[in-house]
Amino acid sequence: MRWIETAGAAAVGLACAAGCGTAREQGASDGSARPATAAPVVAASGAVPAITDGGAGAAADDAGSDASDDAAVAAERGPEAPVKKRTGALAHFFSDLDGLEARTRKEHVRILWLGDSHGQADFWSGRLRSALQKRFGSGGPGFVHIAFRGYRHDGVDVSMKDGWSMTPRGPATSVPTADGVFGLGGLLTSAKSPGTEASVEVMDSTLPKKLKWDLCYRLTKPSDSITVSLPGVPATTLQTAAGTAIVEKPPLQHALFTTEVGVQVEKQKKKGVRLSVSPASGYPAFCGVTIETDPAEQPGVVLDTLGINGARYTTALAWDEEAWLGELSRRSPSLVIFEYGTNEAGDVGVKAETYADKVAKLVARIRKKKTDTDCVVLAPTERADQEERSGRVRDALRDAARDNGCWFWDTVETMGGKGAMRAWRAENPPKGAKDGIHLTVRGYHELGDKLAQDMLRKF
Repeated sequence: MRWIETAGAAAVGLACAAGCGTAREQGASDGSARPATAAPVVAASGAVPAITDGGAGAAADDAGSDASDDAAVAAERGPEAPVKKRTGALAHFFSDLDGLEARTRKEHVRILWLGDSHGQADFWSGRLRSALQKRFGSGGPGFVHIAFRGYRHDGVDVSMKDGWSMTPRGPATSVPTADGVFGLGGLLTSAKSPGTEASVEVMDSTLPKKLKWDLCYRLTKPSDSITVSLPGVPATTLQTAAGTAIVEKPPLQHALFTTEVGVQVEKQKKKGVRLSVSPASGYPAFCGVTIETDPAEQPGVVLDTLGINGARYTTALAWDEEAWLGELSRRSPSLVIFEYGTNEAGDVGVKAETYADKVAKLVARIRKKKTDTDCVVLAPTERADQEERSGRVRDALRDAARDNGCWFWDTVETMGGKGAMRAWRAENPPKGAKDGIHLTVRGYHELGDKLAQDMLRKF
């Protein structure tokens, strides 16, 4: 993905057009149970990170204080004002935000944004993240892909040397691929040769010194090992314990780190907190890293962007259900936002009404481990080449949102109704990209601002 400044506005030029990927409608894989494997060996010159298995029952460490701590805090504060009784599609999410606003909550409020190329660019989602963090506090950047070309995340620099591959090769596929274990973000990256480095650098100067890092990786062979570098943390090697049996479906694993260094961003010079990873041997795979503040010291909103160029509802349904739910449980989101539909609007051979079933299946999946997870269904941005079908897909998703207890946000209406994409493209500077499918940065920012305004107004 490249971002090109044209006509005074930044236009988004995608390496993969929105219509890429398959339009085949497939269900989820069976999600059969995996054999357990031994934890990896961590070799380090000093303190070592905590290592956890990413199985379906895993829960994130340091998610917040226990009940006794909460009681102590409440006792210090004295009598609190009555808790507002929330109702409606976003009741649980808003109740969690109430806790942040009242400063009684010592856990982050997490949001997952599942979507397509609009989400992969993180302009629309990034604007919502910024607005909510400004109002309720910042919990950090959240989930960040490693060595994923064409991907961006607000406030984070993602870089890599040449020689990285991806699984699935086309991550937007709706067809179950390999064993379907790809991590929270739906893709794995691995270096083609030892010593090839990738890094994630947090550039947000407003964050506190203490940050928590949760690195997700997968070792498929005994020879696989990873070198990890973080400022203030001893050099660490992650590797499989000697004698560990090879299993058909090795689980995802996690290494937890804490850094306590200041983030400084100087003019025209990058200087943030930088995580570097490199395969020391073999071909280990990476499924991303989450970066957050310590919720005990600075709880806030975290929004994970999980957009993939060309993705559809059936993309997420094609991932291994058990493995993905294990990663979802680690995040324990209060809200999941579904930002699909633009590619479905281009799949002219598929009846728009069939997408309601895909919404229902994905909503049911995210609620299997946490039944009170709220959801938002965004209508797709209008396509200039499919105005009528964009409207039909919008209507199908609106009905599905209502039937599954999700809040529906009408992107097409927000843009101005039928014909809005052509109008946005004709503006000077433009808000619609030349392809009539994507938006310029200005257009995405407008959608993000309006989504934030409507959500906060509803709050």
